[in-house]
Amino acid sequence: MTPPAGLLAPESTALLVIDLQEKLLPAIWEKDRLLANVQKLLRLAGLLKMKILTTTQYARGLGATVEQVACLAPEPPLDKTLSEVEVAATDPEGSSSFRAPGRSWSVPHVPESPLGCRRG
Repeated sequence: MTPPAGLLAPESTALLVIDLQEKLLPAIWEKDRLLANVQKLLRLAGLLKMKILTTTQYARGLGATVEQVACLAPEPPLDKTLSEVEVAATDPEGSSSFRAPGRSWSVPHVPESPLGCRRG
């Protein structure tokens, strides 16, 4: 079933959680509030059967994904360095591609906002 215009369909939508790591977390403003909100989003995405993608940036040096997030993610995070991950530009259909060794995803894009969120 196609959702009404302006709404996202869970089967073609992904939640991307980027670099919530042990050594990066202390520098994040209102980190407890952020973690609580990310946990809510992860639980909701799971209930809606959405694809959930998590990443770490150089986990060997910056640490693993924080446990509050890692325990809710269905797959281990993609550890990336600039040389390993390619984020393709938005294609004509409005999707972005994420590719790394052994993994590839296409994520829908909402063009109204640089954050992928519909303004309104």
